[in-house]
Amino acid sequence: KWWLFLLVGLIGGGLLYYVESRKRVKYIAEITYVVNNSSVGDGGFGSILGQFGVNKGGAVNADKILAISQSDMVANDMLLDSLTIDGRNDVLANHLIKLYALDELWVSDGDSSSFTITANSLGTLTLAEKRAMKRLIYFLYDDDDPLIDTGADGISDILYIKAFSVHPELSMQLAYMVYDRVQQFYTSQSIGDTQ
Repeated sequence: KWWLFLLVGLIGGGLLYYVESRKRVKYIAEITYVVNNSSVGDGGFGSILGQFGVNKGGAVNADKILAISQSDMVANDMLLDSLTIDGRNDVLANHLIKLYALDELWVSDGDSSSFTITANSLGTLTLAEKRAMKRLIYFLYDDDDPLIDTGADGISDILYIKAFSVHPELSMQLAYMVYDRVQQFYTSQSIGDTQ
């Protein structure tokens, strides 16, 4: 009977090895940053973010910063931005479609094969491209397996952006793209408020 236990163990171990070997490696890139708790009038980061979450004591509300980082506005801007991965320059949306074979998944849903985004702005997207963009936004922030996760440590004002992907360069670029969009948004808001 010992050979039966050995056989079951070998079969179970073989199955676990097979399942784990089929999983794709995920590369993680993380950016952490501190929000300056300057009061609104003293010219620090707090003044830039003043209208978007300053508490009575002048502290910046991290939840509002995180909400902007996961907004459709930021995601759409990122998805239509060009970047180079493995020597191929294309919009982020097309890199994601290719790296994750999303067009193959969409074919089973009735969409055409070899789908790519050809527009470079939201206003020029076709109906099929708009549908694809909605799917890509969900893909970026999917609760079960997100490509982008943002959060705060809850104790201090340290916020983080984490990007997970099957390509190391893509992970780095995703994290920086989110950070840049959030920073640009608040900078443009502060410039608009002073004019």
